[in-house]
Amino acid sequence: MSDFASAGGIEAPGNEEAAVNLVFGKVPHPPYTRDIIIKQEDLGMNDLGPRSNLGVVYHRALGRSIRETGEILKEPSTKALTHYGIGAPPPCEAGEDGDIFMWSDPVGNVAPVANGPLGSPQGDGPAFVAQFGAIAINRDLLGIEISGMPDDPISDTTIESVAAISAYWADQAQIPHDEYPMNPHTGVVFTYFHWEFASPHVHNCPGAVVINALDDVIARTKTIMKSHQTEEAQP
Repeated sequence: MSDFASAGGIEAPGNEEAAVNLVFGKVPHPPYTRDIIIKQEDLGMNDLGPRSNLGVVYHRALGRSIRETGEILKEPSTKALTHYGIGAPPPCEAGEDGDIFMWSDPVGNVAPVANGPLGSPQGDGPAFVAQFGAIAINRDLLGIEISGMPDDPISDTTIESVAAISAYWADQAQIPHDEYPMNPHTGVVFTYFHWEFASPHVHNCPGAVVINALDDVIARTKTIMKSHQTEEAQP
């Protein structure tokens, strides 16, 4: 696994009996299979300069094997790429639920073509575009692809993997667990759906199942972050 760790800390408000320090850089990256895909410029990836990783974008793969999705992304004719793939339970491929694949390195200058094309942004999308511009949709947001069709179920295991990736990168951005998904450093949220940028080109991605699970994903993400960010202050 690549080591993306960084650290820092701020003191969080609290009573005198239980002062708490927030410590960043200790949330672990979840285990994953590294299977980096290199594509030609403008045919699935671009060099848009150094990444900032300002948020995560949730997608649905429209295919029921996350390994097969990775193989499809490797084809030169597939003019798309994303950072992570996560398996879901049956009817998706048996044995893949919660498996994580990394297809594009989140560190460096590679901007995989995943979160656009920019259409008429909806939801939280307009605030992000107003703050950072359309170029940042692929350059500075991490695409997370969940196997399955829009109405296929996800499980607690699926949610755990999605939350673990989200928690790691939110912690790297030094977002306090009790403020997530809002990023106090940017004034916009850290979590997005594909349709919030790409409507009407992309209809309702990642679909109702994942959209309806967002509260559970955020709650689990916050729990993971809290468990690693908080420490009782030493006398």
